[in-house]
Amino acid sequence: MSQKVYIVEDMAVTRASIISTLEQNDIQVMGSSASAELAWKEMQEMELDLAIIDIHLAGEKDGFWLAAQLKSNLTIGVIFLTAYGDKGTLEKIKHAQADGYIQKPFKAPTLIANIGIVVQNLALKRAVEAPKSFPEIIIKSGGKQVFIHPSEIKFIRSDGNYLEIICVKKREITRMKIGDILRELPDELFIQTHRRYVVNMSMVHAATSHTLWIAEEKIPVSESYKKQVQQLIKQSKIHEKL
Repeated sequence: MSQKVYIVEDMAVTRASIISTLEQNDIQVMGSSASAELAWKEMQEMELDLAIIDIHLAGEKDGFWLAAQLKSNLTIGVIFLTAYGDKGTLEKIKHAQADGYIQKPFKAPTLIANIGIVVQNLALKRAVEAPKSFPEIIIKSGGKQVFIHPSEIKFIRSDGNYLEIICVKKREITRMKIGDILRELPDELFIQTHRRYVVNMSMVHAATSHTLWIAEEKIPVSESYKKQVQQLIKQSKIHEKL
């Protein structure tokens, strides 16, 4: 599916260059503006994945103001574009909770790579924030049927024919193989990291090359699954040491 992007840049030449770069890479430009106020008005009526925003814009409102409106009201990614790389500007970008920033003059590969990373992170965030998009799974535990929503699961540990399902507020044991439960879980959230472990990647907060952390729990990553896990980590905001 094509990524949907809005561009806010008051330099016409730069704006045209960004549009051309995105369109050459099959990224859909939904609109553009030189004004933060006009951009905000238009973006509220659109379905967007991402906004690329110049920090210093003509008019009363700057890029930081626009980013604040977007972060408060819409679930879209924000990449700042700026000619400034001083400490003060970087601190403001950090406090604005931007998903990325690119310094002018931008390089096309860097811009495209940043967009891909931000949109991947956004897809995961939307999946977590809209859990009803995933159906509940039904398992047998303790002689009864138990309904579990995928977003509540932290990780799953296999002991041969039995699974221990560790959730945010409970733990269930069921007679089931790991391959069977993987078929019930959404690929957007879950990945196998080891022959005995399946992990909800939205729960992971830190990682090394052989371990994932969910709170105090350490989940092993075996060589067989390492490459796939690394790819997902690099597309996310997990603090990796890979």
